[in-house]
Amino acid sequence: MGYESYADYSLDRHNAMAESPNEIEAVHDMFEQLGAVQKFSSDDFQSAYLDLLSKESDYNLKEYFEFGNVLMLSAMFDLCGALFGIRIEEQKNGVNGWHRDVRCFHVFNQGDKTIVPIASFYLDPYRRQHKDIGCFMTPLQYKNKGSIPVAAVSLDVRPPVRLG
Repeated sequence: MGYESYADYSLDRHNAMAESPNEIEAVHDMFEQLGAVQKFSSDDFQSAYLDLLSKESDYNLKEYFEFGNVLMLSAMFDLCGALFGIRIEEQKNGVNGWHRDVRCFHVFNQGDKTIVPIASFYLDPYRRQHKDIGCFMTPLQYKNKGSIPVAAVSLDVRPPVRLG
């Protein structure tokens, strides 16, 4: 089939940002060295995190972890940049989404000043009537010669209260 391994075949055929199995192994090794999976997937961490968010206190931590908070989204994208060497920019005008809450983002290699993204995604964060329940990602366009991967990311976050 012209591939050294199934991993090479899969990366070439699917919507993968990694160029080789070695890149995937390097990221996996980095997470393993940091103990990231064990730290953040443990029941103790998740319980403490949920307790922290739900406690009534003088400090309203929910506003810092609310999805609609611009700083929260920016911090997530900064983390992606640090981990994967990318930058994520929102397309402000001309977004052709299926709902007014849908936002479009483009992914670039960090340090690359071109206007050509390496991938794009639509983010549909909020729950609403007649929307599928749950969180998922689905490809809208696969990476092919001459085209970039485009995905839809659907979340099930409680929408902010709209005034007016």
